[in-house]
Amino acid sequence: MSQKPHHDAEEDHIIKPEEGLTIFKPRALSIVWGEDTRYWILPDRTSTTGPAELKQVCWLEVNGKTKQGEPPAAGNYEVGFKIALKDDAFGWSNCHVLLVAKVGKRGKYAWRKVPLNKDEQQANGGSLQKNIRLEIKPSDEDRQIYFGMYEVWSARWKGGLLIYEARIKRL
Repeated sequence: MSQKPHHDAEEDHIIKPEEGLTIFKPRALSIVWGEDTRYWILPDRTSTTGPAELKQVCWLEVNGKTKQGEPPAAGNYEVGFKIALKDDAFGWSNCHVLLVAKVGKRGKYAWRKVPLNKDEQQANGGSLQKNIRLEIKPSDEDRQIYFGMYEVWSARWKGGLLIYEARIKRL
């Protein structure tokens, strides 16, 4: 087990494969309890394809942000997570996760409550893409995007969630 229980985002795992698209691999996300192997299995530092695997937590908190000094252009964006539930996932029935995103430290959060559903996952080829829309106005001075995925209200243990990536895409 690491000296600290939480995983801090590693900016070198943020990828910009094309204009208007930013991909956050699991190590580019801040994950509460992410450094404690009783709760999470993170991909190796050199991996660009492996998911973060939730073994078990009662408190799901995963968040990220764009790099400081690389402000996105004004416009509409889609912020989301590519995730999957393993066959042995537990604690997710009748449980929703909250997706949130905002522009700037003092920005107002946009949020969306979404279910995690294995039937939907099978229909989508084995993974789920959960998104929220966000607008950056030309007048926004602080354009850093903050986003996250949370489930802290059910007070139930849950596990078997795979997080492949988060992404911010200009629409």
